[in-house]
Amino acid sequence: MTERADSAADVTDKSASRAQNASSALPQSADYVKVRALPRSANGALSGIDVTLDIARGWHVNANPASMEFLIPTTLKVVQGKQPVEAVVNYPRGRLLKEGFDKPIAVYSDDTILSVTLHAPGAGHGPDNLQAIVNVQACNDMGRCLIPSKISSVVETEPAR
Repeated sequence: MTERADSAADVTDKSASRAQNASSALPQSADYVKVRALPRSANGALSGIDVTLDIARGWHVNANPASMEFLIPTTLKVVQGKQPVEAVVNYPRGRLLKEGFDKPIAVYSDDTILSVTLHAPGAGHGPDNLQAIVNVQACNDMGRCLIPSKISSVVETEPAR
């Protein structure tokens, strides 16, 4: 009886391992979208961040707000270390995509810039860099959507030494 239980456990472990390997092999939104975050200054102080979405040709992410309730909008948050930073994100309108839908939807394509205004005094100072974390769901222009990804980019606020 112990032998059978051990065999069943081995089968379960092998099945779980195969499932994990299969899911990591599936394409992710991060395979088609890259993020670059650059600081913006006013009067010599860090005032904001410009986050550029580098999206592969033939792919897009949903605008914010999303055009339909079931679509996943692009979102952005800023953290320093593990702490959220008070910020306001200016989400652009996006371009209208008409293919595959009853009505056009607003999407972001390559080189879309999300402009962030920081409202936290001292943001970017201290031992931890700011990080822009963007949540996106990449879809090709024919309507095939991938699993959403959280993609982060460190904002270099101190000059390189």
